[in-house]
Amino acid sequence: MAISKIKKFFLIAHRNYEDRILSQLKKLGIVEIEFKKEISKVTISDLEKKLSQAQFVIDFFTKQNVVSDKKTKIPTTEDEIRKIISDFPIESVHQKCKELTEEIDRINSKITGNESIINRLKPWSHLQNKLEEFSDTPTLRFIFFSLKSKDFPLLRSKLAIELYDIIWSEEQEDNRIYSIIVAQKDVVNPVNEALKGLDAVIYNFNSLINKPQEEIDAFTGDIKIKRERLAELSGEINSLYSSVGTKIFILEDELSELSELKNAESKIENTAETFILEGWFPLQVEYKLNEQLHQISNEVELITRNAKPSEIPPVVFNNSPVVTPYEFLTKMFAYPNYKELDPTPVMAPFFTLFFALCMSDAFYGPLLTIMSFILLKKFKLDKKSEMGKLLYIILFGGIVTFFTGIITNSFLGFEITGFIPPARRLVFFNPIGNPMQMLYFALILGIIHILVAMFLQIIKHSNNKNYWGVFDQVLWMTFIVSLVPIIYGFLFGERVPPVLIGMANKTALICMVLIVLTQGRNAKIIFVRPLLGLFKLYSVTGYFGDVLSYCRILALALAGTAIAQSINSIAQSLFSLGWVGYILGILVFVGGHIFNLVVNCLGALVHSTRLQYVEFFSKFYEGDGRPFEPFAESRRYTLIQ
Repeated sequence: MAISKIKKFFLIAHRNYEDRILSQLKKLGIVEIEFKKEISKVTISDLEKKLSQAQFVIDFFTKQNVVSDKKTKIPTTEDEIRKIISDFPIESVHQKCKELTEEIDRINSKITGNESIINRLKPWSHLQNKLEEFSDTPTLRFIFFSLKSKDFPLLRSKLAIELYDIIWSEEQEDNRIYSIIVAQKDVVNPVNEALKGLDAVIYNFNSLINKPQEEIDAFTGDIKIKRERLAELSGEINSLYSSVGTKIFILEDELSELSELKNAESKIENTAETFILEGWFPLQVEYKLNEQLHQISNEVELITRNAKPSEIPPVVFNNSPVVTPYEFLTKMFAYPNYKELDPTPVMAPFFTLFFALCMSDAFYGPLLTIMSFILLKKFKLDKKSEMGKLLYIILFGGIVTFFTGIITNSFLGFEITGFIPPARRLVFFNPIGNPMQMLYFALILGIIHILVAMFLQIIKHSNNKNYWGVFDQVLWMTFIVSLVPIIYGFLFGERVPPVLIGMANKTALICMVLIVLTQGRNAKIIFVRPLLGLFKLYSVTGYFGDVLSYCRILALALAGTAIAQSINSIAQSLFSLGWVGYILGILVFVGGHIFNLVVNCLGALVHSTRLQYVEFFSKFYEGDGRPFEPFAESRRYTLIQ
């Protein structure tokens, strides 16, 4: 189901055609190659050196914010690529970018250093002495320091010596006092200890000569000169980018592809005259693969066969355009095994319905659809990208949410029937007024969901010719269906027709007996088998718990509607406060509903996904497959026309 048939291939050709064949396979991107050898660690080649240089240049332009739009691929041609490969002066451009990087780093480092010195000097700007006057003498040491204003009176009490003096101090706006102590060198240590005990900050201005303000002015002027130089360099960078910008991206893409090609060649099995490729491809591309290879040479031998039981072929999804986005959810859990069913086509409608029921608002749904559509177009996302798939899932969910909003009578928390009375015929549920009705519906959906999962397990067992497995699943499905009317009448106190109850009781009893007799059949000791059967019978409580998990659909719908109604009530109460109230009311109304939309959407995504992973997949899905990884071009910047 929705997984492409995969075939194994062996390609044998003369070594003269190796480069052409690998290049063509890379362009086609339809085969996965199983490489046999590791790449040997050799000295970096000229190709890899140029690739490294091109990547350095691109990183340089990116860091300098001159790259306008990296998301839009650059259209190019094979002829243009060949010309750029042969003519582009990568060595000189790389050297220029390297020199610019070094100069910019030096200037920025100097500016940072100057700014740091200025910040340290600012508190001393009122000092009218030159800093060189505070240079140490043979007997005296000058200490510049600052400490909290409240701690300054404690300083003298901590210094019980007379061989020092505070010769300058000034309190700043940061509630710190900045001071200078002069002390004889033989008492410097006690002074330092006292300052440390008060968490004082000590400054060193030994390398400075002039007055603090003069030094600040000098450093400020130097910063201005350096910023002017940075502006000049920015102009040089823009000029350089305008001349090589497009070409460097084309060059990097092509060098990257050539590097991958050479690495692939180093891992291919070769003889003196031939080379051998081995790998996988989807069945639907077999004709195209043969055709393209024989255009290179009729001497290319392509041998294909089906996968052996011991082999693990890669998995290629083959779903309709509507289902394709939901592959994102399947892959997040695990890739399907090649031999099992792809759950995506069956999961997709259930996920969308559960999401829509959790949202249940006829305004939120279209809004989600419009927002998703805008994001898809703005960022040019398609169904191949993971983010694109997620947005398509939300887009489809939004469409269905419009209809679930109608049947639950909710439009931004208001009742639709309040302003469109004929819509009353379309309303089936009222999560606030009659939650039990929607709870029944959610539980019925849960039972159907689980039964579908069990049916898929029957198909899986049938494909594998495991007929006992088929019998077990049919038995459990029958047992669960027979329990529904019994449990319904017991839990909800609803009257169930006696004929139906009688049939359900008999069917359930027969199923219980068969479960006890057959579920322990693999036990070697005969009298242990019925005990194992009884133990298996206890598993019915697990199914009961699984069905109750679907109550979260009602819970989320109820919470979303209740919050929306609360937002509306608060906004309406604010409207009675005059024009200020209208402004506040609009802010509460818009902001509240945006918040409710985001929270509801996240909750609907998370809980709908949980129902698939825990309640649905656990019944039949193994998910131990691996993705198909084609040998293909992966150009980041260019698009060959």
